[in-house]
Amino acid sequence: MDIKKETYLTSSTYIGKVTVTPSTNELSLLSKYDEPVIDVGGSFSDGTTEFSLTSDNRYMYTNNPFSQIFDPVSLGVTLYECGLRAVVFVNTITERLQTEITTLRNSDSTNSELNKTVSI
Repeated sequence: MDIKKETYLTSSTYIGKVTVTPSTNELSLLSKYDEPVIDVGGSFSDGTTEFSLTSDNRYMYTNNPFSQIFDPVSLGVTLYECGLRAVVFVNTITERLQTEITTLRNSDSTNSELNKTVSI
């Protein structure tokens, strides 16, 4: 799985964005099993910066990219703090995605169906 992580400043707000591109084998797993759901809300922390967002469950592949706007005016924090939150958001969502794809890969105990060539 390719994960593209972006954090950027635009119009005095920070945006954190994560885009997922599954591999061919992962797409096979997604069609074989249910598509994992990622909560892009909840608690976020890197040990220094902590915040929470409203819970928002999204499908890992169908609903990506995952992004969040951090506006200092609406949040009542500094622009610097918004930048920190955007980085924590991106890193946490990446961890959640990696956990789900690892679980998905491990749900296929043999992986034989993915590696099999079928002749008709």
